[in-house]
Amino acid sequence: MTAPDAEPPGEQLLERDRELRELRTVLNVAQHGSGRVGLIEAPAGIGKTSLMRAAVDAAAGAGFTALRARATELERAFAYGCVRQLLEPVVARAAERDREQLFEGAAALSRPLFVPSGAR
Repeated sequence: MTAPDAEPPGEQLLERDRELRELRTVLNVAQHGSGRVGLIEAPAGIGKTSLMRAAVDAAAGAGFTALRARATELERAFAYGCVRQLLEPVVARAAERDREQLFEGAAALSRPLFVPSGAR
């Protein structure tokens, strides 16, 4: 895997060096087997989406599986809406054998979230 140092093509983030460096650190540590969480929090209109896009692009470029979801007001009434938005495409694309692996261990508790409505 290559280090996630490149900026996404066509997009330049101004005055975001510190944030990009922090996100690269999170990815580099994860590449070496230690999980981390990166949180992007700021007022509306300050560029969180662009920063997140750069992080996802860097992660994908480094060989990570990069997933995206966007929480909105609509998800409030929809149980685990953001979680389902994030993970449902992965579950749906997985072959049956691979899907079984996705739901091994503690993840088995989440299986009911991904069962089609009529199949219960």
